[in-house]
Amino acid sequence: MRAAPDKKSWIIGLVLALAVIAVYWPVRHFEFLIYDDTIYVSMNPHVQQGLNWATFGWAFHTTDCSNWHPLTWLTHLFDWQMFKSDAGKHHLTNLFFHAASSVLLFFVWRRMTGAVWRSAFLAALFALHPLRVESVAWVSERKDVLSTFFFMLTLWAYACFAKKSEVPVVEIKTGKKKPSARQKANQATPKTEAVLPPVALHPLSSPSYYLCLLFFILGLMSKPMLVTVPFVLLLLDYWPLGRVRVKSESGNTPHSPPSLSLFSLVLEKIPFFVLTVVGCIVTVWSQKTGGAVTSLAQLPWGARISNAFLSYIHYLKTFFYTVDLAAPYPHPGFSPWWVTTLAAVFLLGVTVGAWFVRSRQPWFLSGWLWFLGMMVPVIGLLQVGAQAYADRYTYISMIGFTAALIWTVADLAGQGTGRFIAGALGVGSLIICIVLTSKQVEIWRNTETLFTHAIAVTKDNALAHNNLGAYLLEHQRYDEAIEHCEEALRIVPTYPDPHATLAFAYTQSGHLPEAAKEYPLALKYDPDNANLHNGYGSVLAQLKRFSEASEEFGAAARHSTWPEAPANWALACVQSGKFEEAITHYQEAIRMRPSFSSAYSGMGTAWVRLNKPDEAIKSFQECLRLAPNDFNTVSKLGDIYLQTGHASEAVSLFREAVRAQPQNYQWHFDLGASLASAGKNGEALAEFQEALRLNPDSADTKAAIARLSAKPSPLLPAQSP
Repeated sequence: MRAAPDKKSWIIGLVLALAVIAVYWPVRHFEFLIYDDTIYVSMNPHVQQGLNWATFGWAFHTTDCSNWHPLTWLTHLFDWQMFKSDAGKHHLTNLFFHAASSVLLFFVWRRMTGAVWRSAFLAALFALHPLRVESVAWVSERKDVLSTFFFMLTLWAYACFAKKSEVPVVEIKTGKKKPSARQKANQATPKTEAVLPPVALHPLSSPSYYLCLLFFILGLMSKPMLVTVPFVLLLLDYWPLGRVRVKSESGNTPHSPPSLSLFSLVLEKIPFFVLTVVGCIVTVWSQKTGGAVTSLAQLPWGARISNAFLSYIHYLKTFFYTVDLAAPYPHPGFSPWWVTTLAAVFLLGVTVGAWFVRSRQPWFLSGWLWFLGMMVPVIGLLQVGAQAYADRYTYISMIGFTAALIWTVADLAGQGTGRFIAGALGVGSLIICIVLTSKQVEIWRNTETLFTHAIAVTKDNALAHNNLGAYLLEHQRYDEAIEHCEEALRIVPTYPDPHATLAFAYTQSGHLPEAAKEYPLALKYDPDNANLHNGYGSVLAQLKRFSEASEEFGAAARHSTWPEAPANWALACVQSGKFEEAITHYQEAIRMRPSFSSAYSGMGTAWVRLNKPDEAIKSFQECLRLAPNDFNTVSKLGDIYLQTGHASEAVSLFREAVRAQPQNYQWHFDLGASLASAGKNGEALAEFQEALRLNPDSADTKAAIARLSAKPSPLLPAQSP
């Protein structure tokens, strides 16, 4: 095993970290995206509670977002606890993990190979390649950067374990014919080569082994893509760790892969394989539970297999030709058979070629199989989502191919001029990567920049149109939002999300009849969506269709855990004249959120309609205890006081309102009416006059002044304007 890092290595690691930070530093000003960030962070009610015992437990049992990744959730909870809605700080956490993983990759590879500059170039390409941007500049991909951080620690611990275990040289026959007796006689006396005796491995006695296993578990708890790690460790045993060396009968020691001698290495990794099986089971279950694999019914096996072969080609192409990167890439469905065949033949050809050069260039076989194998969980055979491929899937899978490429170029370049040219090309490629990555980072600044770019460089991208429409809706650009949603539906008529976005856009722009047509279409595809039921109920209520609105609010309450749903249901019941039922729903909302002040206010209104003023007063008083500045409730409570003969309580209430808002003519008017009811005509007249000064056009105030000036008897409370 190689020597410990020297001063030069530490300087390289520092420069690498600073380069990563410099290139990605603009992310500190980036926004949350309307692309998973809403469900992961910015609109997730659990995350927005911050880190506490309740949310800690939630992180470990939830399958939200169709994954079981509790450590990822814990980092989001911690970020919200520390930074709240400051999206830039959340982005910087991603950047920290990416920079740390990049430096770890350099030190791990240097430890395993002893090649300082090649390891540095490998880490730099990993850190600064444009394909990395999606994982780093997208808050929702915290799972990528976090799991990769633990993956690098897993490799580091495994390298330490491999150094201590010292696997013996294993003799394996290569199939060559034995030399004849004459050939032996004519040969010079061969040099003696020592063959170590078999030595039993004891991984269970090595702390590094347990540390490696621990980091692997933490990685799986961050993102299940690491299920392929045991196979990667076997590849590292072959190269660069060289834990098994193959010895031919002629005395040569070519680096050819062992066959039966793999048994001891596989046995050593049994705990890793067990964890992989468990991780696969949990992942499939959580994705089915979360509905992430529902698109399987729309993608036959033929389309998925075809796309898998083409995806490998796409990732190789974008590694060298990094233009028009986008998120997401629409799935093409079936591709021409001859295109799929060419892709399969190419991949098979490279694999066969890597096998034949394994003796002279073992790194190429190891790196190529790393790339092929680590892609398997995300290559599309088990289709998750609607994308054909994604840049983030190359985050760790491309490391193997990059290492194979670097070591092959270095081997072909040799020494002298070739080595200088290779170095110059390497520096030039890094400069190009830095420029392209800097530009790619800016594309992820916000939802509009991301999906405007995606629409420009891809074809028929329904998701991009829908998400851009949602962003435009959020910024009250309704016409543009409607245009993009209609385009998304043209591309995929059965896509439910654009119907929902259209419905919200029509609602907020005041086109209620059009909104009432869109909500049922959205609910047809997503019948359990509480937001859709709630929005539809609001539209129906505004259209005075109170009975239907009540049904929709009821459906929203049944499919949600937020107290606004039963409160809206209660309001619809009030509007329909079902006051007792409304009180039941308000009580349920208060049970779900005891500090729900507006629910107390609404319940007070229902009690008023039921002619139960004492209960109404209690509800209004509780509302004002929770929300002292709820002046609408102040007005309601004041009216009840006056109607029930509690004029002094009304006077005290409205005096407080006047002190809080001295320029509000309504409070002066109400205070004047209360004072008149209490027989304090002089004070009442002064308040009416102040109300008239603040609102000279108020006919009610003028009438009240006239009545009070003409007749000194107590004035009954006038109706508020």
